[in-house]
Order: sequence, then structure tokens, then C-alpha cells
Amino acid sequence: MDLAGADPADRWRVYVDVVTGRVIHSEEQVLRATGSGLIFSPNPMVALGAPGLSPADPIPSEAYREVALLDLDDSGFLTGPWVTTEATSAAARIRRPSGDFRVTRENTGFREVMAYYHIDTAQRYLQSIGMAHAAVRVSVDASGSGSGAFFDPNTLVVTLSTGGTPDAEDAEVILHEYGHAVQNAIVFGFGQAAASRPLAEGTADYFAATFFDGVKGGAFRRGLGSWEAAGDGQTGSPPFSRVLDFHGPLGGQPLRLTEFWSGCLWSLRELFGRTRADTLAVGFLSFVPHDGGLADGAISLVAVNRLLIAAGTADRDSEAAIVEMFWERGVDARQGSIRSDVDFPPLPAVI
Repeated sequence: MDLAGADPADRWRVYVDVVTGRVIHSEEQVLRATGSGLIFSPNPMVALGAPGLSPADPIPSEAYREVALLDLDDSGFLTGPWVTTEATSAAARIRRPSGDFRVTRENTGFREVMAYYHIDTAQRYLQSIGMAHAAVRVSVDASGSGSGAFFDPNTLVVTLSTGGTPDAEDAEVILHEYGHAVQNAIVFGFGQAAASRPLAEGTADYFAATFFDGVKGGAFRRGLGSWEAAGDGQTGSPPFSRVLDFHGPLGGQPLRLTEFWSGCLWSLRELFGRTRADTLAVGFLSFVPHDGGLADGAISLVAVNRLLIAAGTADRDSEAAIVEMFWERGVDARQGSIRSDVDFPPLPAVI
């Protein structure tokens, strides 16, 4: 009999003993290949160490890195187990039966290569650290119209717009949106409620930034989305779409709640290192309510850390460090509440 899997896409031919029900032999029917492509990691500004670079400037070859594109199917398009670019307009979609997708940004197919490689790599990393519950396959429109990237939880489509700087030229924008897909796979619609929106956006910011901290030196480390920010006309050396080192006070600015939460997660990364912090940043979603706020997120992180302690992958003193970090920022992570002496601004309708 033939069995098909949708997430990830797969097809197997299985031979079964009709008497005993024992599987005699199985054959994978989907042919997979390794292709090659060029990418930015995460963007040319970082790759060249050039915080003043503009998206209007020519990009030298040194900004690109050649990578392997794993597990492509035999369609000639960028389709694999965790991501496909089939949501991209058929007229614009790149097809290379040879598997050679080594094109530069002048070819719109470069955006698809960026999306495929970075999303596929991110999901494989999550699997490698035991986050099997975060598995989600998405379709990407790498040349979306208008401005602003977004993820649709109903269709599992990530749209990367071409307004300003094309979103797909900045891998941190790509992984921010895929971070929402991961959240949605664990808690459907997470972030749609006003209370949970800062957690959803802040976690997606952290998710994007953690993958590239190893290649971002100096001033680039404190924020993310510098290439997108440059295309949007933001200033700074480098400019950022948002920062990761915000500790407060909020000063009545509800939009900074997103940076408040990503700053908390980034502090955990500084305390425990990447793998532990990434596990906490994804794992807490299994405990937080759909409409949970900052205090719910804090107590959920403590709950995940207790599981790590029980599994022997975290020391017992780590809970005190997490609680202290949140307390200094005005959140009681043991009680799941905001400190009474801290004035948090009201939640905005949109972030």
C-alpha cells in the first residue's frame, strides 16, 4: 500500500503481511536531492561589516555565502520537507532541475533560496535540540506585494513583501515570521489576543536573532533586522527594526513591551548559553495560555526550566537566576504577576 504524509511532505510504499500485519519492506517514493544556492547570513550589512551600506548600493560577491539546499524533491523547484516556495507567483518562481540555485539578488529567485535555506536550517536545528513539537511546514511567497512580512496561521503561508528592502534579503525577517509559525504549531493563534501579542512578537524577535548571534559582531549584536530597517529609512549605525537589550522602564510606551520580552529572553541566553535559552524560549509555549501575558510567560519559563532540572540538563540554582532576572524587571515569576510597584502601560490593540 502507498502512504502519504503531509507534514513533512512524504510518500512511502509499504509491503505488509496480510496475515500477521507485519511490515515486510518499505520504500520511500519521494526522491530527494541536495542543491546549491547563495545566501546572505543574515544580510549583506552584517556579512560585510558595513553598517552604513544601503539596499540601493551594489552588493559585492563577498557578501554571499554558498550553501547546500537539503532534501529537495524532484520537481526542480525549492520544495522540501519543511518549506516550499509554492506560494510564490508561478511566473516569478525559480526552477532549476539541476539543483543549481546559485543566483544573486538581481534574480528574484534569490529570495526563494533565502527563504528555503534559512527556514529549513531553523527547523532542523529545533529538531536537533529535542523540539519535535515545534515541527511545522510552511509555504512561502517570497515576492509578496505591498510592504511588511506576515504569517497566516490558517494557510501556513509566510509572505515576504518586496516593499522597501525585499524582506527575503534579511534572514532575520524570514525567521521572525517562521517563529510565528512555530508558535502557532504549539498554540494555535498565539499572539492574536492583546495580552499575548508582546510575547508572540518578542519571542519571534528572539527566535530570529539567536540564529545569527555567532556571525554578528560588535554593534550588530544588540538588535535585529538591520537590512530591513535601512530599507525603511531608519537611521543608526547600524539601524535596527527592534533591539534586544531593552530592560525598561517602559515609560508608558506599550510598543516597547515586545522589546521588554525579547530582552528577557536574551538575558536568559546570556545566563545559560544558546541551546538552553532556545529550549526555554520555545518550550514555554507549551505552558502559556492562548491569551497569556508577560507574567504568564515568566511563570511558564520557570515551569519549563523545572522540567530541564528534572531531566538533569539544568542545575537547581538556575531557577533562582530566572526568578531574579524577572524580578529586577518588575515581574514575579514565582507568582505569575506584575510587581505592584511597577507601572506597566496598557496593552495596545496592534503591535
